[in-house]
Amino acid sequence: MFARNHQGACVGSVSFAGLATAVALAAAGCSRPAAPPESPPVSDPGLRPYVELIDEMATVDLIARLDVPPVRLWSSSDPSGGNEDYNHFVGEGPEGWNVLADLEGPGYISRFWFTGARNHHRLQFLFDHEEHPRIDTTLGEFCGGAEPFLSPLAAYEQNCWYNLTPIPYASRLVILSQVGEDPREGWPRHFYQISEVRLPPDRAVESYPRELDEGTVQRLRELREGWGRAAGSQSLSEARTVRGAVVVPGGQEAWFDEVPGPAVIRALRLTPDFSEAPSAVAIDDWLREVRLLVRYDDPQAEPSIDVPIGDFFGSIPRPTRYQSAYVGMAGDTFESRLPMPFAGACRVGLRNDGVNELGVRFEADVTDAPADGEWGYLHAVWQRTGPGQVGRPHPVIQAEGRGRVAGCMLTVTSADESWWVLESDETIRIDRAPTPQWYGTGLEDYFTGGWYYGNALARPFHGLLFKAPYRTVQYRFHPHEAIRFEEAVDMRFERGPDHASRAWLESVGYYYLAQPTAVTEPLSPAAARRSAPDRMLATTVMTELLNLERLGDYRGAAHAVDTVLERMHGLPELEALRLRQLAYRESLEGIDAVRPDYEAFIAATTSTVARAQAQDLLWFHESPEHALLGAYCSMPTRVFLDGRPLFQFGDRQRLYVHRLTIQPGRHVLALQGEAQAYPDWVQLYLRTHAGDVTTTTEWRFSTSPEGRWQDLGYDDSGWEDVGGSAVKGPPETPFLYVTPNAYVGMQSLAAGLRPVGDTRKDQGIFAFRREFDLPE
Repeated sequence: MFARNHQGACVGSVSFAGLATAVALAAAGCSRPAAPPESPPVSDPGLRPYVELIDEMATVDLIARLDVPPVRLWSSSDPSGGNEDYNHFVGEGPEGWNVLADLEGPGYISRFWFTGARNHHRLQFLFDHEEHPRIDTTLGEFCGGAEPFLSPLAAYEQNCWYNLTPIPYASRLVILSQVGEDPREGWPRHFYQISEVRLPPDRAVESYPRELDEGTVQRLRELREGWGRAAGSQSLSEARTVRGAVVVPGGQEAWFDEVPGPAVIRALRLTPDFSEAPSAVAIDDWLREVRLLVRYDDPQAEPSIDVPIGDFFGSIPRPTRYQSAYVGMAGDTFESRLPMPFAGACRVGLRNDGVNELGVRFEADVTDAPADGEWGYLHAVWQRTGPGQVGRPHPVIQAEGRGRVAGCMLTVTSADESWWVLESDETIRIDRAPTPQWYGTGLEDYFTGGWYYGNALARPFHGLLFKAPYRTVQYRFHPHEAIRFEEAVDMRFERGPDHASRAWLESVGYYYLAQPTAVTEPLSPAAARRSAPDRMLATTVMTELLNLERLGDYRGAAHAVDTVLERMHGLPELEALRLRQLAYRESLEGIDAVRPDYEAFIAATTSTVARAQAQDLLWFHESPEHALLGAYCSMPTRVFLDGRPLFQFGDRQRLYVHRLTIQPGRHVLALQGEAQAYPDWVQLYLRTHAGDVTTTTEWRFSTSPEGRWQDLGYDDSGWEDVGGSAVKGPPETPFLYVTPNAYVGMQSLAAGLRPVGDTRKDQGIFAFRREFDLPE
């Protein structure tokens, strides 16, 4: 069903005699599909059209089906089992090319992931024994740079390229990757993963077309738009809503009314009453103390889902508002859209292992059981291992029976104060095979990231919900990659290379089984389930807030400030954090709701820094021409507006904010400085009443060896776009601390830019520039 892929493994016979000529001819061309052969093969009328496969991808409740084709992983994993998970290809292609995969059809690619190259790195896809590639492109174009391969189907983010667009092939697909050149010793290092879905003959799909007609392009646009929404094969307008409420005292269970079957719970919503919580820390503790329980068919059966409520919905280590295709939080409501089919009945309950009672409202959108296909019962298991388990991998799912893996929510906290733990490969062993059939290339790679991630984001099927030294929370779901098993499954993560990292790993494994089965992993006592100690909190508090702001969760950020104020005392920066709480309220409610509180804060605070920041926030609203310009730079950087120098600033630990008055019309913001060693960054955020201007990868970039500003000029037609993705953070390790401030959004919503190419290596002069218009 699966293959651990490395050079020479699991590959059919490959003949490159014809490919060599084709690739040599195509290499001189552009990235559009190459010219077809003189006698193109006639499409088999028995094959399903490509649009049918696109429509299937739009059906997110496929994740609960057990009768869908299985997936197989091709990857660059180290065949020795070590940590050198790069440059292990299926084989060599024509001169200058490597073979990433040689696939026998019918089938389709459901996920392409790559890192360790440049945006212009070349790829070619040869279909059905043709001599000319139908897709001749670059990583940048194939992964987010050209239609139809656009976000969220495809992108370059989190330091990697990915494409989830289905690429079908009728009889064969060979994927070639340019060898590439890199002057650094030991480079290039190409990491890749390709998910192959093998189709039965009666479900075969025509190969990816040489040219997409407008109807197909439109279907792919609709797929991109729909992936951000919850959509099942049945419209939720057909659902009936079941409601209830319970109060769960400490140490007890409470169950909502039974939902009769056969039926499917399409959406499950739980709304805890946090208003009665004695403290913000108590709310965080509830997320681990209160367990979500689900029983199917037999009301006396042991639960098939037994997971701390926060982990199940992705709120770790505190309530986190975000949306994926399947789990998330909106307002105070946790929501799951993982389909929950059942034959007899379903009952949802809660177990409170803490001491404080908790009231919870319940809603479930229920539809009739589907008439077609074979559906599984949703199961979920929570497991935690700690630094004492050095030498052993972390188990995610061990289950028996017939079913499929649906996904994983994973929290990682390093006790070594190092990102090295993210060098953990995932393995999946199917039906008690002697070796794992699925072997990954790294923890963040599995979650569609790379190089220890970038910044927090939430996508339909993968996301990074939290990153601060040295803790991450990440998720991935498999709706279109059926990791199927007939007898048993064993999914694990390494504990760093050689299982040597001292770390806590806490996971939720989501999976479907043909029959309801009790979760056999007993949960530890409530006190032992609390989040691993955050020894870095005093240093990384601002980074934690920036995480939540990037997710758009300003309420969660305000709650995080509450927990910090409860846990930490006597720090001079706490006054700025109290002011930042008011700024979060302004973001949510408007200035009129908060103005009296700003004024009271100014009168009461003993911190001259926090008072000045509060005065800035009020001054901004005194005139529509008032603006605040924030700069966060790790090196001395001059800031210009319309050619006029405003200030020079560079401090890895502090955001600098400058008041200015700006008129409507066209303006130019520019930054100039002398490049320094990695990690280096510049970041700018201009807040105006007509809209904000921030550094992005669309800014223009240039250099001047002599370092004279006039050499750079204001005609940027010869400049290049920064391109790629923004830097990690900022701040970026090893520079961890940022002095707390009250300027919400200035550091989280602006991209950190760094000089590229020889500028940074030679520490030359750099400049970034952006023109913008302020409307009347």
